[in-house]
Amino acid sequence: MQPLDYINLLSGLMLLLYGISQVSANMQIIAGARLRTYLSTLTRNRLTGIITGTFATALLQSSSATTVITVTLVGSGLISFTASLGVLLGANIGTTLTVQLISFSLQDYALFMTGVGAGIRFFGKKDRTIYFGRLILGFGLIFLGMKFMGASVDPLRHNAQFLSYFVEGGVSKIFLVLGAFLFTAMVQASAATIALTLSFAASGLIDFHSAMYIVVGSNIGTGVTALLASFGSNLQARKTALANIIFNTLGALAIIPFLPYIHANFFTEGDIARNIANFHTLFNIALTIVFFPLIGLVAAMIDRLIKPRKVTTAPAEYFLDRSLQSSPDLAIQEARKLTINMTGMCREMLTSSFALIDRYEIDRSWKIQNMDDRLDAMNLDIRLYLTSLSHLEMNPAESNLLFDTINYATTLEYVGDVLVKNVIKLSRKLNREKIRLSEEGYRELQELEAMTLENFDLCHQLYLTSQRSLHVQLQDNHQKVRKKENQLMQSHIQRLQQGLQASVATTTVHTDLVANLERINSHLCRFEPLTMVDDKAAEEA
Repeated sequence: MQPLDYINLLSGLMLLLYGISQVSANMQIIAGARLRTYLSTLTRNRLTGIITGTFATALLQSSSATTVITVTLVGSGLISFTASLGVLLGANIGTTLTVQLISFSLQDYALFMTGVGAGIRFFGKKDRTIYFGRLILGFGLIFLGMKFMGASVDPLRHNAQFLSYFVEGGVSKIFLVLGAFLFTAMVQASAATIALTLSFAASGLIDFHSAMYIVVGSNIGTGVTALLASFGSNLQARKTALANIIFNTLGALAIIPFLPYIHANFFTEGDIARNIANFHTLFNIALTIVFFPLIGLVAAMIDRLIKPRKVTTAPAEYFLDRSLQSSPDLAIQEARKLTINMTGMCREMLTSSFALIDRYEIDRSWKIQNMDDRLDAMNLDIRLYLTSLSHLEMNPAESNLLFDTINYATTLEYVGDVLVKNVIKLSRKLNREKIRLSEEGYRELQELEAMTLENFDLCHQLYLTSQRSLHVQLQDNHQKVRKKENQLMQSHIQRLQQGLQASVATTTVHTDLVANLERINSHLCRFEPLTMVDDKAAEEA
């Protein structure tokens, strides 16, 4: 082989890997969120888990993607550990459909597929059309890469030393298994390893017997992706990733001694590429059949091997699972769960701050300030967590949801800041100067407080549902608050004109409290989701 042949081989491999990543990424954008919903709901028993895992992987064109999604769903508590094992077995079957497709001799149509995909990508108007174009483009690049790799290694067909080493059994079979394992773990796609094997086999550089060992090794290597995804996640997610490795490793160890017999009795004739794809499919089906009745036993064994550590320190108040950041929709939902905690904390701050106006307590004041510090920290964590997703492909709905989550968390922080920096200081001033609001003034302030709490709850419901009617109601309430503010100011001025001593003594505090409550309402009523739906659509969702 000349230096240019090595360059073409590497370039073809890069095209293959990029094509596989494009197919998987765009399928996840098109159907990923819906597939995650199906995965979390259709895994109630082992059989449906296997079927769901098979179809999910067939759509995503990547068993690694399915296993990573499964691990993250287990980590989020949406799928139980035992139920996830069926999905993993199904994913192994699903990925064989990708290899079956690649095994057909479609390299001559690679440029046509690439051109069609690129045309749809550039001329498509709708997002879904553009993603579909990228999907076809990805398949075209897969076959184009295989074509370049096959052409680049063609000179090796005339290399007697190479042929005697790889084709005539000179290379160790254990080396082939380990090499396939390491390569698959590195590129994180078993389909890429087998596609490379198909190219070499079609060129006569690898015989079927050697290819069988490569298929077995790639099956083990595909579990490394899920194992890496489980780092930083909880115990159940790590168990799921380990189970995937155990299934594939035990299956490989069980079948390796029988590979010569299988070759001699079942795959003696036919196209070598189709034989490799068929062996890959049959191996994973057999693996599923063997382990299907043993899922409970394997789960119990892993439970015994991996036990939860004894917690010696207090658990963290909140936790954003970093392993979910490879899946934008799951990461966004993780952040939204934290905003629910922020909502409860902020509402407690509101009611406690209102109580301080009537009766100041130093302990309650410090508690509110500590809660505000935690609120600020949560908001910063959410902002950093979600902005780290900016390099990932997201559909418009996910992008809007990400923005709304950051916007809502920031709104809660603003409310907390107004309470701590202004309302608490004003209540402390009342206590320090030994003065109290007039009874009429305090009663009017309570009416504004009730309106503020109502708008707080409306803002939260708007964030959760994006209902247009709630936004309209919030805007109407904001106008009512502003009118109420003017009425309270006029009432206060009338009491001053009457010479009411309590109003005279607390005039600056009273007017500042009214102004700050209106400011809180402004923050709440300015919140507006990027995409809003009608009430009927929200109920159906």
